[in-house]
Amino acid sequence: MAKVLTNRPAPTNAPAQQPVANVPVTPPAQQPVAVVPAQPKPLLPMISADARPAHLVQYTGDKGLLLIAQAVQLPRIKLVQKGTDAAIRKSFQDGTMVINIGGDIIKLGAGMADGQEGYSVPFIPVLYYPEWYALNEFKTKGTLPYVHDRTLDGKSEIARKSRVKDYSEPQPKFPGAFITYHRAMNFVIHPLVDDVPVNLAVLGFWKGDIVSGGNFATLIQQRGDTALWGNQFEMYSKWRPGSGKGDYFGVNVQNPESIGPFVENTELFEQLTALHESMQEAYETNMLQVDVDDTYISNNAESTQY
Repeated sequence: MAKVLTNRPAPTNAPAQQPVANVPVTPPAQQPVAVVPAQPKPLLPMISADARPAHLVQYTGDKGLLLIAQAVQLPRIKLVQKGTDAAIRKSFQDGTMVINIGGDIIKLGAGMADGQEGYSVPFIPVLYYPEWYALNEFKTKGTLPYVHDRTLDGKSEIARKSRVKDYSEPQPKFPGAFITYHRAMNFVIHPLVDDVPVNLAVLGFWKGDIVSGGNFATLIQQRGDTALWGNQFEMYSKWRPGSGKGDYFGVNVQNPESIGPFVENTELFEQLTALHESMQEAYETNMLQVDVDDTYISNNAESTQY
């Protein structure tokens, strides 16, 4: 934290100041101030396989990694708001961007009151992929899971039904409730903030925020053929007024103001390239999943919030 300088009174035993003759003083010429651009934080420390001792390199038997490679699950960036669990809402103001890591709710951005925009959080996108959901209604909370089904397959029945406007089906396990179908635009990102113990999280746009996701995609396309993970952006929470029931906080993305638009650090870019390749492989093998049903905090309308 920056030190705050105060005007302190002189000690009582200090000699009295003598009057100074009125002699004109020429102020020194101002020197130009160098503007140092903010630098993105590096990835969390990682141990390279190159550091292994010889006997581990030479071992060719079963290494017990097959199932671990299939367990790629990333935390989702969420927003605290009206429908959020009361215990969480006591600790964070509405509109605060958070992630759930092992049950610990960790803040990404500063909070604000209803109707006000939040502070921006810089980040680097690493991978984009679509996902499709079949969701249970809010009224089924406590009886049925929020996510009825999900898929990465754009040719699936869930994906097909999501393309039909306002399509829904009765939930046979809960009379009077319905299953709705939705497409999500998911961006695996590297948050450029301190004190967050993850390298990657998912920024998802769906339901009421799908338009904002499309706007973000447009910003990316305007950067030309730059590698996705060579770009830097900022996200911020935005109050979206509706008809009363539909008021909620969503996420907007903008070109950065606190940092430059591109990744300047070569080492960081190389690390992000490796992460992109790893996430792309997980996606292509249908092994990439995002936390959705954990102490659910929506960035959409009230009817979707647990």
